[in-house]
Formats: sequence, structure tokens, C-alpha cells
Amino acid sequence: MNRFVKQNLLLITVMSVSSVIIVALLVYSGIVYFQMSNCISETENLRTRIKELIRNSPAPVDGNKPLIQKDIDLYTKLNADMSRRIGNPYKEAADKFITVLMGVKKGESVDEARQKFVEEYNNTVGKETNLAAQGIALDVLRRKYRKTWEPALKVFVAAVAPLTQEPDLEANREDFAFYTIGIPRKMQRLSANVLTYSAKYQEKVQQILGQKITADAEAMGFSFIEDPNKTYASGEEGSTNKDPFPLDDIPLIVQHWDIIGDICKRISTVNIKTLNFFYIRGINKDNGSYGESFERRGNYTVSHYSFEVTASLDDIRSLAHAFRYNAQDKRVYVVRSVFLYSSALERASAKQLLEPVAAGAEAEKKDAQQASPRRGRRRGAVVEEVPQESAGDKEKELRAKWLEEFERREKNLPFYQRSGYGDVKLGGAKEFRAVFDIDYVQLAAQN
Repeated sequence: MNRFVKQNLLLITVMSVSSVIIVALLVYSGIVYFQMSNCISETENLRTRIKELIRNSPAPVDGNKPLIQKDIDLYTKLNADMSRRIGNPYKEAADKFITVLMGVKKGESVDEARQKFVEEYNNTVGKETNLAAQGIALDVLRRKYRKTWEPALKVFVAAVAPLTQEPDLEANREDFAFYTIGIPRKMQRLSANVLTYSAKYQEKVQQILGQKITADAEAMGFSFIEDPNKTYASGEEGSTNKDPFPLDDIPLIVQHWDIIGDICKRISTVNIKTLNFFYIRGINKDNGSYGESFERRGNYTVSHYSFEVTASLDDIRSLAHAFRYNAQDKRVYVVRSVFLYSSALERASAKQLLEPVAAGAEAEKKDAQQASPRRGRRRGAVVEEVPQESAGDKEKELRAKWLEEFERREKNLPFYQRSGYGDVKLGGAKEFRAVFDIDYVQLAAQN
């Protein structure tokens, strides 16, 4: 034995050391495995706890409340900034005007500077009711900002010129700049009569559309397009204003023109044949007031317009696409509906309505009843007898009343029950009449 040990001493030594190492590793593995099992168990417990916390929706701990409020303030500010830009095409031009006028430096708030100037204007020029006093107050304001007034207006005109159809921007640059920062345009200066302004804007619209619109007022359907040389009664008692509108309506009328100019510019980009009519919706029919023509919806106002064009089907489709939102101009339109009418079918139907029905001829009378009273077939429609055309005045009067009643009832029906709904419009007809109903959405005035 001693001899074996002596001869294999090195081997025995190595085996002994290896055994000790193996035992140590086994012990260490057991410790690590035990720790890993504890970690796995703790992880599962944490997952279960997290799921329970998510389901229970616990209130935030006190330490997180300031951080949460900070995030809320940040996102509120970002959302407000985005809202001001959507539906506000003159935001950048107005910011440049205020930046130069008020000397806003890097890091300072343009909105705060704008609010400061608007309040200063309202407390000086805005509080005066007399035109002469307003002019004096405005001159005082100009002198206060004499170093920055003219440079600010030049920067503003350069920025806003591509965005507006203002007929005389250079002459109206001051009023227009005030309008973009939230000061209503009241047109109370002697040189800024709203009728003269409307006539100039109508001229500009006609230039945009070329020969596609007639020059008479009825083509546009606006009650505020009148003869600028005609003398009217004062809009407000004791006012020197000669416009036939309440003073509160004048800023709305000017605002409508700004929107109309943009709509007509979009129409001009499409190859339409004619613009047949254009109406502002929401005007009070009883007194002609424009107070309801801008509808408040939350933080936004919506105005409604209807117009009719004659064009090919492809051009009508292109016109609908022209009112899609564009991040460049930031104007928001909603095309509520587009009604198509075939000019050829309308003419044929009108001819049928005017065809005389031979008295006493039952067969002809039956045919006329089936074709005359409607411009197209409609399921469930009531077939009525058309009064016969005759040389007698009484018959003509009865026929006119019947046609008037027929048209009135048609307008009161839902569009899918009107005569002609469902008729085939494609085929022989190449031009159609399309009636567009659109909404214009903008941020409501905050001042």
C-alpha cells in the first residue's frame, strides 16, 4: 500500500484536489440554483402583482403626480398649438407680424406677445365708438411702435400674399394683419365701406373664375352684394356707417368673403364649364342677419356653403378632391354631399312636362300621366294628372300653380325619394350639373 502510494503520489494528489473542487462546484451550483429558483418565483409573483395592479387601476403615488401633471401640461400645449394651426391658414404670417412688431426674441412666447398687443388695441382703439376717436387712438398706437410698425407690415404682406384672395391687400394690409391676430374687421373707415369691399371682392372672384360666372348679383346669391354707389340707411342707430347691415354682421361678411375667395380659387383649378350659383347657408331669412351663418361647435366654428357647377363627371370628381385637407394651406373643408343631375335628362323631362295632353283622348292622357309628372321613375311615387296646356289664361295659371307645387314637394322630400333618383346618368350625357354642400371649419376666436 505504501509502495502504491509512493509510486502514484502525483495521481493521488491530483484526484484529491479534483474531488475538493467538484464538491465545491456542486455546493456552488446548489446555491445558484436555489437563488435562481427564488428569482423565478419572485418574477412570477411580480407579474401576477402587475396584472392585479393593472386591473385595479390604482391612483398614482404622490411622487408621480408632479411628473404626470408635467406631461399633461406638455401635451395640452402641443394640442393647443396644433389646433391653432388647423383651420388657421394665416398662423405663420400672423406670428411673423407679431414677432417683428413686438420684438419677440428667441425663447419668448409669440402667443403672449400677440395677446398683449390685442389687449392694448382693445383698450385704446377698440373702446372708442367714434370713427374720429378711433383714428386718433390708432395713430397713437402707430407712433408707439413707429420703429417696428412698417417692417412688421412688410413682412406680413410678403408672407400672407400667396394665401389670400384679398382684392386690395396693400391698401388693407393693416386691417388684414389685425384680423389674423384676432381683431375683427369692422370696415368702419370712410375708405372701407363694406359694399365697396364686397364689390371689389366679387370682381376678384370673377377674375379667378374667368367667364365661368356671370357678373350679376343673383349668380352668387349674396344679399351683401349691392350697388356700392347707392345710399343706404345706417346699419346702427346713430352710426355714420352707410352699410345696410348691423355692425356686428360686418366682420362676419368680410370673413365669409375670405372663405369664398379660397373656395372659388379651388373651383378655378378644375376645368368646370360654369358656376351656376353660390349660396351661404345659415343666413336668417327673416331679417337677413349673418349672426347664425357661423355655427359654434366646441372650440371650432363651422360655416356652410352650397354651389352648383356644370362639368364632366371626371371634373366633378376632381373638384371634390380639391377640398381635401392640405397641410400647406391648413384650411379644413368637409364635403357633406354632391348631387348629380343630368342636363340632357332634365331638358327631356321639361319637354315632357310641357307637352299638351289632348282633351278627351284617354290613351294619350294615360301616356302623359306616366311620363309627365316626374323626371324619372321612383318606387312608390304617386302619378298625378298634369293640367292641360291651353290658350286660356285660367288653364295657364292652373298649370303654373301645379308646376310650382310639384317643385315645392320635390324639394321637401329626402333626396332618395325625389323624381329622377336612381335614373341612369351615364351614357349619352357628357356634362352634368353637380350641387356641392360643403362646410368650412376653423378655430373659434378666443378673444
